[in-house]
Parts: sequence; structure tokens; C-alpha cells
Amino acid sequence: MIRSLIVAFIAAGEIAAKRAVTVAQNNGADYCAKVANIGDLVIGVSGIKTVADGKTADITLAGIVPVVAGEDITAGDAVKVGANGVAMVGETGDLCFGIAHTNASEGADVFVLLTSIRR
Repeated sequence: MIRSLIVAFIAAGEIAAKRAVTVAQNNGADYCAKVANIGDLVIGVSGIKTVADGKTADITLAGIVPVVAGEDITAGDAVKVGANGVAMVGETGDLCFGIAHTNASEGADVFVLLTSIRR
């Protein structure tokens, strides 16, 4: 059984399914998240359904989760965030948000152990 830590956040903008997310400011409300982009600090990954702006989004903060791959990824690769929250292969010096546990081609799901590492 795969265990994880899931916390409810308010979506600041639409959050697509299975994407890396970061903290967002949303009119002073606490626990707001948005889709992460290149260079953002990733706090977790969105669930299996797209969530509309202002709705509650279940964000996985710890565990092994599916993320949409933005390129071919091999099990064991360090994973960083790409455009629109997709998973990309981390390169030397990159801040990564996890380690791939499966192989995946671009557009498919890669299962990632969430952990913050510098490649």
C-alpha cells in the first residue's frame, strides 16, 4: 500500500490533474495553491481531477504520486518542475521535487517519490 499526506488547498486559478503545485497568494486566504512552473518551489502534486479556480484541491505533500511527464523519464531520475507543472528530468544543480519510481514517455504518468533534493 502506498501511503501519502494529502492536504486541502484553495485553487488560485485552475489546477490541472497530476501537476506539481506551489504556494499561491489568494486575497490573503491561507492554504492556497497554483500550478508550478519552471523555477518554482514545489510543495506537492495535484490529484487525479482538474480543479477550478476557488475550489478545494487535494494536494499530496508526501508519498509516491503520479505526475504528467513533460519528456521521457527513467526510473531513478531526479525530477524537477517544467512548464505547466509537468515533470522533467533534473540536471546538475537543479532543485528537484522528487525521484522517479517508474519509466514514462512524454505525456504519460510517471510515479514520483516526493522529496526535495539538489541534483
